[in-house]
Amino acid sequence: MCGTVYNQGNLVYSPDGNILFSPVGNKVNMFDLVKNRSSTLPIQTRWDVAVLALAPKGNLLLIIDERGFGALINLYRRVLLKRMVFHGPVAAAAFSSDGKLLATTHDGKARIWKTPGIEREFSAMTLWCETTSHHDDITTLTWSADSRYLLTGSKDMSVKVHEIKDYHERRVKLIPYRTLIGHASPLVAVFVSPDSKAIYSVSRDGTLLVRHAVDKSSDARDEDEEDADQRLPKAMEGALALGEEDSDHKINRFRITARHYFHQSSAQVTAATFFAPTQMLVVGYSNGVFEMWELPHFVNLQRLSVSNTAISTLAINQTGEWIGLGCAKLHQLLVWEWQSESYVLKQQGHFYDMNGVSHSPDGQYIATCGDDGKVKLWNAMSGFCFVTFSDHVSPASAVTFTKNGQVVVSASLDGTVRAYDLIRYRNFRTFTTPEPTQLSTLAVDPSGEFVCAASPDNFDIYVWSMQTGKLLDVLTGHSAPISKLVFRPDGMMVASASWDATVRLWSFMGRKKESEVLEHRRVVLALAFHPSGEQLAASTVDGDVCFWDTKELNQTGSIEGHRDVIVGQRLGMSQSTANAVNSKAFKSMSYSPDGSTLLCGGDSPVVLLYDTQTYVLVRAFKITRNRKFDGIDNGLPYRNMTEAGHIDEIDDYSDESDLESRKDTSLPGVKRGDLAKRSTPRQVRAKAVEFSPTGRGWAAATTEGLMIYSLDNEWNFDPFDLDAEITPDTVMDTLRARDFLVALVMALRLNEVPLIRQVYEAVPPVEIPLVTQGFPSRYVGRLLMFIATHSDTSPHVEFHLMWVNQLLIQHGPYLKRNIHQLQPALRNVQKSLRRVQGDLSKLCNENAYTLQFLLNRCRQARQKNEAATMKFLNEHIGPDHEEVTGLSEPSL
Repeated sequence: MCGTVYNQGNLVYSPDGNILFSPVGNKVNMFDLVKNRSSTLPIQTRWDVAVLALAPKGNLLLIIDERGFGALINLYRRVLLKRMVFHGPVAAAAFSSDGKLLATTHDGKARIWKTPGIEREFSAMTLWCETTSHHDDITTLTWSADSRYLLTGSKDMSVKVHEIKDYHERRVKLIPYRTLIGHASPLVAVFVSPDSKAIYSVSRDGTLLVRHAVDKSSDARDEDEEDADQRLPKAMEGALALGEEDSDHKINRFRITARHYFHQSSAQVTAATFFAPTQMLVVGYSNGVFEMWELPHFVNLQRLSVSNTAISTLAINQTGEWIGLGCAKLHQLLVWEWQSESYVLKQQGHFYDMNGVSHSPDGQYIATCGDDGKVKLWNAMSGFCFVTFSDHVSPASAVTFTKNGQVVVSASLDGTVRAYDLIRYRNFRTFTTPEPTQLSTLAVDPSGEFVCAASPDNFDIYVWSMQTGKLLDVLTGHSAPISKLVFRPDGMMVASASWDATVRLWSFMGRKKESEVLEHRRVVLALAFHPSGEQLAASTVDGDVCFWDTKELNQTGSIEGHRDVIVGQRLGMSQSTANAVNSKAFKSMSYSPDGSTLLCGGDSPVVLLYDTQTYVLVRAFKITRNRKFDGIDNGLPYRNMTEAGHIDEIDDYSDESDLESRKDTSLPGVKRGDLAKRSTPRQVRAKAVEFSPTGRGWAAATTEGLMIYSLDNEWNFDPFDLDAEITPDTVMDTLRARDFLVALVMALRLNEVPLIRQVYEAVPPVEIPLVTQGFPSRYVGRLLMFIATHSDTSPHVEFHLMWVNQLLIQHGPYLKRNIHQLQPALRNVQKSLRRVQGDLSKLCNENAYTLQFLLNRCRQARQKNEAATMKFLNEHIGPDHEEVTGLSEPSL
């Protein structure tokens, strides 16, 4: 998922601090900040994810949705271990420092679970015990460094310290003076110092309380009369750890030793996190500002404004360098490196729904447009957005790449078509209509010379020249809004679909501007040309797909798509889903590069893949299982019915504690179900689908975001033709026997990257031609993919070039025959070589004068040596040219 980077919930870092886990809807995205890549875990929850908890070893990830349904995931294999039901919303969850226990919130209690170990168990997660109840819901919890104490903070403005007394007997008790009070608003976060001697608590009103364990024999009145500047150093000197006893074997009590305030006018604290090794506190506010403080002396380190809305969550990696910030209202995800004061990651998806998607000719980039009027370019390999165009002032309705891949063209409801240069990243052409009108669809011919756009208002098609930007022609003939425009692959014809139940084929390249009409029974919504240009697919409003022969202009076949589309039960829907006809039509279609399959998507939660030869369904892809959207459940939702109606139709904003959340934004006098109501149930839609030119994947612009489906899976361990005789020891024995070809093939079959690197670099350069000549063709793709990834971190540039050169020479025919399967590997190799070339050329250009100086010095040194040699020969060799012995040569 690329179009959305963060929705709600908390962020967590991996144990090495390089991977950031972010909840996106009912899924979780993994952002590798070092390799600059992102991926999505294949596990979904029933509702939007609200809480993430990662084990200290990084092997287990617990995700909990907003209704209390959880999933325990094995991150190493990316498989689901267990589904869990917490019987209510969970506000926080955290693994203990040793990873043996897990704490979750449940109303006013904290539940402690026993986590699974290495041994195989009947139940992967068992309930261990429950802690003492608070008077209100728990908002935060944390563990001490030794996993002996659990601290909880609640809306009742108190902090409780729980001691894990006996692990085997499942006993948890509160230590004396267990309830810590002093705040005037609900708790946001509670932290413990690394030595367990200080407790820090932060509340929503911007108050920080520092507590230390003091001796009970000390006079409390004298401490209260002391100055705060003197009280804190004194408490730090004589402080004891949690549960530590004094000389009289009495456990000491906690006292407030310091009280600090975050001075942010009209802003509340919304998030806080703590870095224990350096005792650095990071606090986020409702006005988009976050601050960094050094504890316990409360020294301000940094203050920065990153957003106009509230900061929802904060996270610090294990090295303390990167701070992750999430803003739920704007769907922003930021990673700030506070030492260098620079952004490591700064991503934001489309604020509203996406309307169009388009692949670049090489499949590396994806362009999207949305209702927010922005056009974004995404890297298909990394999943990151690298440029955003905000020139449109109204929703952007369509976007497409030109054939050369250097220009992106977009149409908008503001009546303009804009062309963007991908070299300088600027809007270099703006096409307008003679009269102001909205533009709903777009098409560009393969040569990139002609741009066509259609209007739903006057039913005309406008044709512009890309070179001059002038309007060339206006095609008229439709009597209803035009839904789709598409060029034939040879560029000699453009097809238009309209609500008047016709498809027109325009040949405006010649002198006669005639159009052929293909009659349909219903409204036509989508079109797609076969890569050969001899077949045209048209989708109608009744869910059928008609196939036409573009030469004979006759129908060759059809697909009854409404039989395959599964529509869930929606709110207010009294009839069965089998009889419903709404949302069973395809509004976007795309052929695969070889033309063997057809991809169809529309206003339903599924995307269908059909075979174009037999007209049968190959596979149905369900976009999401998130029940937050309307129409996901297939049956009638009787379990969600209450006396007041459906549970999703009951207003619960008045139960919120925040003033902003309690505001009612509905129109006065509006009843439930009226179309004038602002908040309506969202439905899952696939507004645009398109195959990648490589044929290895496809993308869909949905209400959940930009979803990319690929055939290229990434696994930590993925052996190929593996048998029992291939082990790392046998591979090393073969390498020591200098049988390089067999050792390399065995390493590729085992598919362990460190082993492949060791064998690959052990091959002598003179042996590369011989090894590649006998190298099996079926392993060429794997070796090229390894070279592409390894060359990014390896300094052996010439060594990699020799391998790539010999592989292309020896296996050229095989690469040409299997270009579709091997195109991702070849594209990665080309990308890696371009990056190396760019780095070397930039280095040489920046050091041109330095290189010239070194060459001149070498030339001068050589001339000086030659002159010294000639002088030596003239002085010590006689006229008869006899060598003079006994003389040492000069030092050159």
